[in-house]
Amino acid sequence: MSTTFVVSPLEQLGSLLGFGLTAVGGLKLERAVRETSLRHDGGLLMALRRAKQSYVPGFLFAGAADHGSLDEELHAVATAPSRVVARQMGRFLESVRAVRGPETAELRKITTALEAGERAFAQRIARELGRFWSASVSARWNSVRQAAEGDIRHRAAAIAEHGLAATLNSLHPALTYDSGTLRIQDPRTLQVRETSRITLCPAPLATTWLLRTDPWGEDGTHLTYPVSSGRSGIRPAVDPAASDSLGQVIGQARFLLLSDLDRPRITIG
Repeated sequence: MSTTFVVSPLEQLGSLLGFGLTAVGGLKLERAVRETSLRHDGGLLMALRRAKQSYVPGFLFAGAADHGSLDEELHAVATAPSRVVARQMGRFLESVRAVRGPETAELRKITTALEAGERAFAQRIARELGRFWSASVSARWNSVRQAAEGDIRHRAAAIAEHGLAATLNSLHPALTYDSGTLRIQDPRTLQVRETSRITLCPAPLATTWLLRTDPWGEDGTHLTYPVSSGRSGIRPAVDPAASDSLGQVIGQARFLLLSDLDRPRITIG
């Protein structure tokens, strides 16, 4: 498996909005998120958030990149190819209807917005993400980014000292890794497809893990974890010389590429 750590404004927004599978009862910001949305015209974004099941359209995060700017990431959302938006939104609507039935208020809002065209739909989502960012994250971004970068530096040093498996085990108490399998302990019994690529996002604003997967293989697997949940003994202090040496081998800590984990599976259950 190749594993990449990223610090991305869009990934932080995704964790705050709960775009993905998360722990039962894990979202603690529901009221605050809803009120922020109502004050800042985020109706379509909130309809997507309330309707989503296990699948989240990948175009929402296609621009997320390590140390990308918010403007660059939102531009990638707004200019997502219409064929990609149409294909992914079709999958999203199908997954919602399979669970919640053909008619809900959220589905009506989403389908009405899609009638204006995929480009207009993507642009509206980008605008609403930008407004939500300004209202809820912008003032805290510098401290959020610094905390995420610091966590990645700790993880890089932990990998060098303890190995990748021990470091993955340290991301959250619900996460365990052994023999090529990353397991998330949760009251539900869910299976997520085998994957060879995972993106890890340390999220200082998150209260628990969040997993975003794509059964069609367009978006890979993204795992967000709260920065404060590392297990003791796995986060050593970073020696500057060792950090520089490690960086020469695996690249900058804030965009860390790790390889060769022999096709793990990710399961929840």
